[in-house]
Amino acid sequence: MLNILMSKELFELVFSTFRETIDNRIKKFSQHEIKELGKSNFNISIKTLLVKDLTKYNLGAHTDHIGKLITFLFYLPSNNDLSSIGTALYQPIDKIKEEEMTKHFTHEQTQQRFKKIKACPFVPNSLLIFPRTPVSFHGVEEVNISQKERDLLQLNYYISKGKQNLNEIK
Repeated sequence: MLNILMSKELFELVFSTFRETIDNRIKKFSQHEIKELGKSNFNISIKTLLVKDLTKYNLGAHTDHIGKLITFLFYLPSNNDLSSIGTALYQPIDKIKEEEMTKHFTHEQTQQRFKKIKACPFVPNSLLIFPRTPVSFHGVEEVNISQKERDLLQLNYYISKGKQNLNEIK
């Protein structure tokens, strides 16, 4: 399974799907992103995590660290009982300042400053994939259903300063 998740073929497929969004993000890098990541010739790295969100867990709206390129969230519930606690996607109600783009907003701030667009169903055999952008706000509303926990597999592609070009992944 790791060979598939970390394969060049999977990266190329997903990257090509989101190429326009990723290219647009890189063209519009903030000065902070340019300082941290450069303008081109990025290194690509992959990280996988098995995650267990415990009861009472919540994560306010955020866009992730600037080094994240693409996120995969493989949902691993045993049945449909937790379908309502999938990742929520948010749209800011008012303009978010550049210095707030990577901030993790509190649950209260999320309710005040964001409109929930959708909650992805947390059901077996489902996957949410999205590129990190300055407006890819997402989070997790409180997990507090019958003392249940939320299990998922997370796969992230990261970019960092380097000499490798995104078109030259091997």
